[in-house]
Amino acid sequence: MAPEINAVEVLIRLAASLGMVVAIILVAAKVLRRRGGLRLGRSAGGPRVDVLDRTSLSRSASVAVVRVGGRGLVVGVTDQSVTLLTEAPELVDRYESQYEEAERTAPPVEHEVSRWPEVTGAPEPARMNFFEALRESTVRRS
Repeated sequence: MAPEINAVEVLIRLAASLGMVVAIILVAAKVLRRRGGLRLGRSAGGPRVDVLDRTSLSRSASVAVVRVGGRGLVVGVTDQSVTLLTEAPELVDRYESQYEEAERTAPPVEHEVSRWPEVTGAPEPARMNFFEALRESTVRRS
């Protein structure tokens, strides 16, 4: 014979298990927050990399002028590697002065708001709900 299942006991065990899982998640979040997070992607403490110019040499190779931590570098970039070609702080200064001059001399951009002409007598477009839109996007038409 199968033992009787007490619903109250099952609910208590379920609540206790859920509480333990939530506690583990909260402790892990607190530890990660103290350590500074997962550090995925660019680290906040690392040097900033700015690509000032890039010229393609072929489909998979190019030469780039970059600024890393205030230093100007010319690097060769391929699909497999990035190679330092030379250090060129004068190029960084020249690109920065060109950008500053372009920003100073650029005319202010005025955005003109265009209005669609009023159409009278045109029927209102029917608005699809989520399920109709889903059905329309998944229907196979031959």
